[in-house]
Amino acid sequence: MDLLIIQCQMGDMEAFNKLIENYKNIALKMAYGLTGSIHEAEDLIQEAFLRVFKYIKNYKGDSNFTTWLYQIILNVYRDSYKKTQKVILVSWDNVCDKIKNLSCPSVDLELKELQASLVQQLEKLPKLTQKAILLKDYYGFSYEEISNILQCSIDSVKTRLYRGRKYLQEALRF
Repeated sequence: MDLLIIQCQMGDMEAFNKLIENYKNIALKMAYGLTGSIHEAEDLIQEAFLRVFKYIKNYKGDSNFTTWLYQIILNVYRDSYKKTQKVILVSWDNVCDKIKNLSCPSVDLELKELQASLVQQLEKLPKLTQKAILLKDYYGFSYEEISNILQCSIDSVKTRLYRGRKYLQEALRF
């Protein structure tokens, strides 16, 4: 287990502040993927880090810390959903953020059309398949981590990814 996490488990506030600094960007990225709003994502990670502080002693290191953090973020999101009774939306626009900064107008138009088509096709997939694709291809989680997050077998994760990618490939004609 990481020394920083062990220090946090021992109540070291300086170590906890460093932990927040190390993981705040990935936490914000994860939360934004769930909420689609930067303001809601910031509120969500604030609550999530409060829970991390409260439950860090329970972290055993069985999974990667980012997997554990994502699960906390997901739980905070679910709890806030229960309170507000909002429809759960996953913003797929952020999947294509990496390619938005190109300067060629014709390429920009093609990319926007491709992005719109990708979002449309992703929304047609079952929710667990959408989440598996997002967790693997956007966040870079391992099969095992995705299996823990989605609470299903690794084979199920692989099947969802295969079927989802195959559908997208056919729908987008790559």
